[in-house]
Formats: sequence, C-alpha cells, structure tokens
Amino acid sequence: MKALRIMCPSSVTDKSLRKLEHYYGIEFERGASNGGGENGYHAMIGDEELLKNLTFHNLIQIGLVKNGVKQATFNQTNWNKTKEGASVSLAGDDGSDVMQTFPTLYAIIGGTNSIYERYIISDEPFSYDGDEAEEIHPYAETPDFEVIVSNVARSIYNPTIAGTQGTTRLTNISAEGDYINANGYPSGSKSRYGFESAARAKNENVMLNVPYANASAIDLELIMALLYIECRTKNLNSVFGHGISSNASPSESTWGTVSGCRVKNGDAWTYLRFNSNVYISGEAVSMWSAINGQTSLLKIFEAQRAVSDGGTLEGVTNSDGEALQGLSDGVMTGIYTKTFTAKLTCALTSGGEVTERDVEVVLRVPVWRGRTRLWGNIWQHLSGYDVLNYQDGEGVVHNDLYRAKSIADMTTDTDETAKDSANEFAFVTKYEKIGDLGNTSGWMRDCLSTVKGRIVLPGVNTGAAINNYQSAYTNLDSEATAGKYRRKTAGFFGGYAYYSADVLRFCSAHGAPSHSGAFFGSGFRVELSE
Repeated sequence: MKALRIMCPSSVTDKSLRKLEHYYGIEFERGASNGGGENGYHAMIGDEELLKNLTFHNLIQIGLVKNGVKQATFNQTNWNKTKEGASVSLAGDDGSDVMQTFPTLYAIIGGTNSIYERYIISDEPFSYDGDEAEEIHPYAETPDFEVIVSNVARSIYNPTIAGTQGTTRLTNISAEGDYINANGYPSGSKSRYGFESAARAKNENVMLNVPYANASAIDLELIMALLYIECRTKNLNSVFGHGISSNASPSESTWGTVSGCRVKNGDAWTYLRFNSNVYISGEAVSMWSAINGQTSLLKIFEAQRAVSDGGTLEGVTNSDGEALQGLSDGVMTGIYTKTFTAKLTCALTSGGEVTERDVEVVLRVPVWRGRTRLWGNIWQHLSGYDVLNYQDGEGVVHNDLYRAKSIADMTTDTDETAKDSANEFAFVTKYEKIGDLGNTSGWMRDCLSTVKGRIVLPGVNTGAAINNYQSAYTNLDSEATAGKYRRKTAGFFGGYAYYSADVLRFCSAHGAPSHSGAFFGSGFRVELSE
C-alpha cells in the first residue's frame, strides 16, 4: 500500500475560516497505461478530511420520489424503514418511485489540463487550475432496472406486476422467483424509443424530457467520476468484480468468488460461464438461455431487499487497499452474491450423454450506494448520445459521436431513415459533436471530451485492455453505405453475460436506437424540486 498523496492549490481559508479547498477528487495522467501512479492514479486532490469521509458522496441517498418531489429518505442499509424508522413500501401504490437522489453538486469531470484529467466534486461552486466546476442540479434516477406498468415507467418492486422473463429449462430451482413467471422482474424487449416514451409518460407534456426522462449517458458521466474518486482507479471491475459477464471464468479454486455455473458430470463438476453451451434435444443452448431465456437473472431490488432483510454484502477495497464505506458505515456498497441449485436434463458435449444433472449457479452483482444498475447484468438503453455513421469520399467509415447539451435538449424523435445529408437528423443539428469514434471495436486508449472538457463515456484508439488505459470498450459498425448517413444509438451500456467486455463504460454504436431484445432494460431520471 502506498502513502496517500493529496494535492491542494492552497490551504488558506476565507473570512469564516472555512478551507478554500472545499472539494476533493482524483487526478490521472492523460494517456498513462494504468491511469497514472502505481495503484491506478496520479494523485488525490483537495481536502483530506472531506476525502476521507467522502462527505459529498454521502449526500447521495435512496428514498421515495413522487412527481419530482422527494417524499422520504430510507435507512440506507435497510429499505424496510425510513431513516426515522417508519415502515416503507416498495410497491409504489401511492405513485412514489424508489430512487437514488442527488443534491446540488459541483463537479469537474475531466477538465482541460493537457497533462492531467481530473474528477473533483463539491457541494458549492469552486474552480481548480483554471477549470470552473459545473453545477449539477438536484435529480434522482432509478437504482435498478424499471418495470413498465400501463406504458409508464416505474421504479418499484411489486410481486404481482409482471416484467419480462424467458422460459426456463431448469427444474427444482431453489432461487427466489424460480424463473417460472415474470412477476417482480424488470421490463425488457423495448427499443430505446420505447423506454424513452415510458419515462416521458410520467410528464404532463409527454414530448418533453422534464421533469422525467429516460436514463441518460450524461448522468452516467457523473457516476463514472464519483466511482473513480471513491475507487481510486478507472478499472472498476478490479474493485466490484465482473457481474455475470464472461470476464472471469469459474473453476474449482474460484467457485463462489466469480459468477458462473457448474453442472454435475458423473462424480465431478464441469464449470461453465453463462455463455457456455450445454446440449438440449441436440441443440446447443447457453446456460443463460437454459436458466431463463437470456432475461434478467435478478428481480427488481433483489439484492437490496436481501440486505434489508438481514443479508450481507462482500466488502470491497479501493486501489490503495483501503476498505470502501460499507454496511457497517451505513452505506449499501459491496458485492451481492446469489446462489441457487437446480436440475437440468442435458448433454455436456454434442452427441454426449443426455441425463438429468445437478446444477449450481453463482451470481455476483456490484452494489454501489444502493445502486445495482451498473454493469454485468442486462443491457441498459441510455439516452443523450447518438452516432452518425457514414462513409467519406475515400471509402473510410466514420462513426461521429454526438452528445446532447443537456437532458432537456435530448431529442424525442424516432427517425432512423438513412439520409442524403447529415443535417436531416435532428440530433446532428441539436447536439454537440464530440468526435469520430473510428471504425474499429475494442478497448480504448484515449478519452473524448466536450468543448468544456467534460469527459464522455466512449473512448477512441484501440489497443488497450480491461485493466489499463480507459477500461472502456466501444463496439462500432465498420460498414457504411456510400452516400448515406445512418443513425446509431451509442447507448447499450453496462454489458451482459455474453460479453467479456462487461464494464461501466461500454458503448455500443453498432445497432440503431430501435434495436431491442429480452436482455435490454433501462431506468429513468427526474429533475428534483427543491
């Protein structure tokens, strides 16, 4: 473990004797393969006491929100109670939604320094090295995936309301919900447009993105910054694990510490990832498909409810080896592990013996301050980014990233028809052009940022890996139609079981916003009235 290095421009105070460095954050070297420093960063920034206590992080709370107004704050480690001890219902019968709420914050998310990228936050205005902090207005967003009820997005857990579930091939399942019906699960099988419409249905004017809107990549940029500061690394998987992705494979020695399955093979076990195949009626079927048809493996708030009912989370440490705030600190942060057993009639190889076999499953899910809608479960459709795909006169394919200038400015159209001119798309004329993502998918080495220096989620220039440079993956369309401009989504974030590229900063600019699937979910956000 290395000594903590804190950098402050000064240690002077104002007339009230308040320290002027009323902020904290982290600094990375731009272009460094490990983000700078032996443990993943170059230096910590700001007030050491505020950083130690994560004062501004702890202003983020789980509670109930109705019509853009916060109704109650939960006990952060027991969602059965408010912080005052009153009983809580997660069912939303009164119209309230369970939300992760954010107060007014001020943030530098990247900055303009040519040598260092910086992520710094405060609860009041500040500047650092010539960068003025951006004001983040109070808002809330869903801590888990949503369920859509009568075409309206809800962040609730109600065991009588059906979401989306596939067909299980398992029998004798010991898990909650046992994957037999869809009650209590999040909604899937929607396009980005469908999720956007369900969120805006909560507004008086359903063509506006205020106060409610679909979950956005713009908000996720802030979440990225907050996680970098708390974890002290860009390689968030090294702190919270890989979810259900194929980044890590189970084995006899790792069983229980990574997600995966094991199937009885005689007296021994065969260890499988969720994307590994077994053979059912002669057909190759992935374990995820066998479990529940590639839909959500967790009910809404399943991890949070388990903790609230006396369960626990595995504690995690930052890149310096220091424990993150966890349950004993009143913070619902750590790794939730779900295990269950079942039976499956299958062969383990093509043409192999078909017999009923014992199956054991381990699901490992990151939880950050009550939030599980991060990475390593199902895809999430995020709004606020679009990509313009086209071919130039020399036959080179381009994927230009456009970013909404604000939540309110996010487009509401569903136009995907190929155009003769780029400006025929509304997002091209309304959004800020960030840059060309290129045409090669892979792990990204460099950042892209807005004109004001805010770093966005995708990166450019391949040649990195999950544990170095940006820990960001971009899936791009390498083809384009000569003379035509096409709209791509840039919005399948988080990854899912089939991808080894399962990280927070996963941007798919390959499919169109109309793309959907049972393994697609989303959340929503709302501007809060103070």
